[in-house]
Amino acid sequence: MRVRVRVQRGSRLTAPRRTSRPGATDVTRILDWNDGDLVASMESEAYAAFDGGASSALLRRLWIWDDESRRVRTRVPAEDQRAWIEVDGERVHTAIVVNTRLAVLQSAAFGFGVPAEFQDGGGICEFTLAYSQLNHSIGHFHAAWDEAFHGLRAMGFREGFATCARRLLPLYRRMGARSLAEVEIGDEIRYFLHFNLERTSRWNERVVERVGRAAVGEGIGLMGSADRLALARRETGIVLARVLVALEIARGQPDPAFGIEARHAGARHVLSTVRRVLEAPGDAARSDDVRTAREHADDVEHLWDAVGSLVQRSSPGQPPGHASPTALIVESLHLLVVALLDAWDGDVAAGALVERMTRGDHEADLAAAAADLRALGHAKSAEQFELLTDSFARSTSAIGRIASRLAASPPGAGGREGRP
Repeated sequence: MRVRVRVQRGSRLTAPRRTSRPGATDVTRILDWNDGDLVASMESEAYAAFDGGASSALLRRLWIWDDESRRVRTRVPAEDQRAWIEVDGERVHTAIVVNTRLAVLQSAAFGFGVPAEFQDGGGICEFTLAYSQLNHSIGHFHAAWDEAFHGLRAMGFREGFATCARRLLPLYRRMGARSLAEVEIGDEIRYFLHFNLERTSRWNERVVERVGRAAVGEGIGLMGSADRLALARRETGIVLARVLVALEIARGQPDPAFGIEARHAGARHVLSTVRRVLEAPGDAARSDDVRTAREHADDVEHLWDAVGSLVQRSSPGQPPGHASPTALIVESLHLLVVALLDAWDGDVAAGALVERMTRGDHEADLAAAAADLRALGHAKSAEQFELLTDSFARSTSAIGRIASRLAASPPGAGGREGRP
């Protein structure tokens, strides 16, 4: 489906900055709240995206629902909000709405408040509504978030807050958001999230499938050894971050554009190119760094191999229950990779935590857990543990080796990937 957007003098939409994925002309724009047609489309698509609030009594309480017109909007006034949207003709299929004035905090409806350390009078915003009805790939929604994050930073915002349900928590963790608090209301749990916009821009950038990103192999012959190392580190970090996308498939959220086989093959290709980048002769004084970079690439590939096996054995398309063996293993790996990405960005404490969490014989631990379940009569759960034990043990071993090397030579400030 092609996207048709007319950009003219006096148009209601600003000129495009980027395309969201190869082969498409979707562009992220700022909504003009005076355009009634686009506002109506956004509110209608949001209503459909959240199924009229049927699955959540809390959302029915939080937002303003017009069931007759099948539209929904936040309780924050339009003049206090900015919305990043993507449009197909007149249809707003993707939107991220942000409370930029904070005269009222939407999260207060669940009892949350801005922590005292952030109440310095400026640079704070709140994400009040986000959806995407365009189902191209898991990475697509991240492209719109990328524009919102960078747009907010350009406006002077430093921190953002939001609430979410349990099922969306992995998505926001994948962007680098952190949960500050949670509250149980009725039979639902809501999480209060903090987005450091510099951090989330960096994390989210790694999983954006962007047109115009330079190919990893471009210009290798002209690079010095320091540039080669920086390129290898950036690309290896991107492949590491996209393990989190693969884990979404294990959660029963298959990607309609790319399955695990295609993503796994892509990861291997990028890491093969990284090794080629590192093969060129360089400064002998950097040989230890080159060896470390190669070992990181090898272990990220080992991690992908193990996670690919785990995804294939976890019955993709069948959402696991919150307490199922599959769900527990996937959540454990997700948290380990999130902490490892913190260590990759120079967080020494996170690296030490990963090292501690990956010590020991995980294969034996899971075998013991399976035996206990069998003794209690839970044969099916025991079989799940046994099926995934090898993949989990190989994953944690690779994660532990990467964390150990990072602890031995933590990256400096120059190791952080920037916006290409």
